[in-house]
Amino acid sequence: MGVKDVLIPGLGYGRNATVFLDHSMSVTGIEISDTAIVLARSQLVQIPIYRGSVAGMPYDSRQYDGVFCYGLIYLLDTDGRAKLIQDCYRQLAPGGHMIFTVISKKAPMYGQGARLGEPPRVPWRLVGLS
Repeated sequence: MGVKDVLIPGLGYGRNATVFLDHSMSVTGIEISDTAIVLARSQLVQIPIYRGSVAGMPYDSRQYDGVFCYGLIYLLDTDGRAKLIQDCYRQLAPGGHMIFTVISKKAPMYGQGARLGEPPRVPWRLVGLS
């Protein structure tokens, strides 16, 4: 796969960074929660973590071989989801890979929170990523 540098928007306390670090990849995180950043710093090798919202991307001008976004995209409204995908794509190196996880409508927790907007139509199509 050739991935060496990974960007993790919504780093949280760093749980999802460890698998990349364990495979000698460099990781850069973005996290809005000060508490999560403190926890990440206590558990991880000192990696760059930008404190702020993913809505403020990009925080640097780097391009990454991979973008891993776990449990975040469905927390954003329609415009926020589109912006996140566009911003991540802009920071993706040619031939890089992006992975976004989403919650299934069949999951027991689906629909339990406040509705932020209409759910995306399935299948997703990424249009205008250039």
